[in-house]
Amino acid sequence: MQLMFAHTTGPIPDPREVIPDLPAECSAIVARAMAKKPEDRYATAVEMGAALARLLEDKPARGELTIWLVEPSRLQAKILQSMLGELGVARTRVFANVAETLAAAATELPTVILSAMHLADGTGEDLAGKIATLPGGGAVFSFLISSDAALANPASYRPGKPLVLAKPVTKDVLSHIVERANAFRG
Repeated sequence: MQLMFAHTTGPIPDPREVIPDLPAECSAIVARAMAKKPEDRYATAVEMGAALARLLEDKPARGELTIWLVEPSRLQAKILQSMLGELGVARTRVFANVAETLAAAATELPTVILSAMHLADGTGEDLAGKIATLPGGGAVFSFLISSDAALANPASYRPGKPLVLAKPVTKDVLSHIVERANAFRG
């Protein structure tokens, strides 16, 4: 009886409290399905199924490695994209600043973010911290590219705190990043 009363009066639970990596879009679908007012719910199971299908269609397959480049220099971004393409990475996106990257992260997350240390609207470290707070964001590999940094060993990297890479980032360094990201994704 208490459970029925809680359903009618209490807030709708967020399934991300139990499954933190659940996409926000999936959580929204569950919230709509559990809405208090019948007119706020899906009209049919088919309608809810279609919303779930769209969610799955919009996400890259688990096997796809997705790398986002956050680089204000278009030339530098093209160089990195070219090297990643040579390493077999087909899914890359380029952003010039923190705001663009966070806007895109609201709908999907990459496997890896390679960011310049200094951006027009913040730092790569700020960006990595904000990404990490998003549902599923803790699994994103974050690398910061800086001319001020000593080269770190990306082969020892784990998701979490961003690792700083020294400029210039070479194809060999990118190869290690791709290998480690693929190994962690299983």
